Amino acid sequence: MTHEMVSSVAAVLMLAGPAAMAGSRKPSPPDAARPLAEALKSGNADAETIAAIVGWVLAEKPERVAPGLAAALQAAAGEAAIGTADPRWGAVARGAVDLFAGLLDDARTHRRRDPASLADELAPLLRTARPALNDALAEVLRRPSPPLPR
Repeated sequence: MTHEMVSSVAAVLMLAGPAAMAGSRKPSPPDAARPLAEALKSGNADAETIAAIVGWVLAEKPERVAPGLAAALQAAAGEAAIGTADPRWGAVARGAVDLFAGLLDDARTHRRRDPASLADELAPLLRTARPALNDALAEVLRRPSPPLPR
């Protein structure tokens, strides 16, 4: 399974929530966060690992899943940021993952956020992303336009 597919599976599992299959399977091992972290780092996971991760997300209490997901994402982002050709994008990825990890911690503690506090936390990420986004847009604008379809 590719890195993109593993990331997609993780995103779907977070959106599915524990009620999607409540009571329909036995809980998976409590260390399913570790295989998730390894799958995100390597970009590969076999069917058994994916099943264990899915079972863990769906059957485990959210208070235990949230920190496991946060730790797995932070470990994977740490690896990705080191290997990024452009360090600005690595910093942006790291900031986004750190923000998401904070939101997962809020979910773990059942803390509700108001829009102003979210904006306060998002502002540094946007400041970090601005130079990379400006350069990427400038590069795109310098390219010749493709021919229009007929």
